[in-house]
Amino acid sequence: DQIETIKNAAEELRKNYSRKICEKLVLLVKSSIKALAKHFQNTLSASDNVKSSPVFVLSTLLVIPNIEVDPSVEEIQKMLTAAGQIILSVNKGVTRWKVSDEKENDDKQLVADYSAMVTKTESKRKLYVSEIVEPDLIPEKKNSFYKLVCENKEVVKCQMTLSNCLSGFQLELSGFKASLQNFSELWTVDRDNFIVKMEEEKPNLREYEDVLQRYRNVKAVLDKEIDFHEMGIITISTIDFKAELSMEIQQWNNMIVNA
Repeated sequence: DQIETIKNAAEELRKNYSRKICEKLVLLVKSSIKALAKHFQNTLSASDNVKSSPVFVLSTLLVIPNIEVDPSVEEIQKMLTAAGQIILSVNKGVTRWKVSDEKENDDKQLVADYSAMVTKTESKRKLYVSEIVEPDLIPEKKNSFYKLVCENKEVVKCQMTLSNCLSGFQLELSGFKASLQNFSELWTVDRDNFIVKMEEEKPNLREYEDVLQRYRNVKAVLDKEIDFHEMGIITISTIDFKAELSMEIQQWNNMIVNA
């Protein structure tokens, strides 16, 4: 009876210990994911208060008829969501308290499982050259806290927040793209049709010069466009975009001069 009492007390101690550990893990995961999401939320307003070093630098590109950025906001959001999953996966390596024999057997099984996974990955690499399959950063141990932490409502809520943390920036980016639409004439107007119509109107030398001057003015405005737009911890570069538009202007000038 005394031995049974000790066993029951030990089991109760293990349960209480596991519950406390799970609570601490949930707290750590919540605080980490919250901090990551907060770091990327309200990026524009953050730039008004504190000068921050950029985490991502996006390049503005002309993908006719649209203006895009590379990497896209969706790609950055996927990176952040993946970072949240990595934070969560740390719990795969934290197991509940067990007796020493069980732990030793589990450790041996973990080594065997990981070796088998690496071997399987190498086989896949040989069979599918175009697809690189990497093993999990943290293999899941038996009786880990991973599932318990994943299913915690507060953790799920934090993950949802992280998966939408760039929604505000998406709105600001739309406004930025709209401001560049002032140059849209350069790629939306058909050059061949424009030249044909201009020749039909038989403009005089002064009118030709006015058309050329219009594109010189566009080039002058383009040159004044700043190279980097800072939106908190995200910076958008217009260097490649300006180079593409400069080429478009040059092509317009060449066609008008040779018309």
